[in-house]
Amino acid sequence: MNIDAMAYEPTMLDKVKSKAHEFMYLFVKIRHWVIRQLGGVPASYDGNLVAHAAHEMALAWPDHEHSKPCDMQEMMKQDLLDIVAVFSAQDHSGFSANYAISSVQKLMAYKLLMPLTGEGHEWSDAIAIGDCGTLQNKRLSAVFKNADGTCHYLDAIVWRGEDDYDSFTGSVEGISSSQNITFPFLPKTFYIDVRREAYDVQKHGEDARVYADVDAIEGGGGDYVYVIKDRSQLKPVWEHYVKPEAES
Repeated sequence: MNIDAMAYEPTMLDKVKSKAHEFMYLFVKIRHWVIRQLGGVPASYDGNLVAHAAHEMALAWPDHEHSKPCDMQEMMKQDLLDIVAVFSAQDHSGFSANYAISSVQKLMAYKLLMPLTGEGHEWSDAIAIGDCGTLQNKRLSAVFKNADGTCHYLDAIVWRGEDDYDSFTGSVEGISSSQNITFPFLPKTFYIDVRREAYDVQKHGEDARVYADVDAIEGGGGDYVYVIKDRSQLKPVWEHYVKPEAES
């Protein structure tokens, strides 16, 4: 059997449709170029994506018959619709859509697309705090460079207490939320479980960070400190950040 003889030959209609698609694509590119040259941003409020967005927002934030619409919510709905309309005008395929969405989510949240390099152009001028010579990273504001050349990231660790509201940054058992870094660097925050323990100067030392229990005002409770529940949770932290000598 001759496989080649069975190959599909496009019909005249197929060729016409293909050419029409090429011309339409070229027309859209030219139209978008003109819009951008005039200082605008291409947007398309037609099509399935915008219709889907409008329908979902109507369900999530319905207009109530006997109440005045919330101006703030109406502004938000229009803002979101505008963003979807711009995305719709770009006519992404499945792959490019996922690529664009992933990148935009990072960019709009001030996240990095590429690791920090630590090179000179990434640093701002010295911060005037006692003339300490500290530099702040321009690409990631939570990264700082000290006068001695060491660099640290403020949010390396978030301490997570036993109550839902009880998460914080700072120091626990002498370990700071801020940790030294090496380059190339991508930020990562680790959540380490802690619990409250009644403060004992003999056990915890005079340098421990002590908190005052509000119950103590009414005659109950007392001062307390936070302690790490499971120190093995710190292992991945030291794989990503510079391990302090005290933890070696």
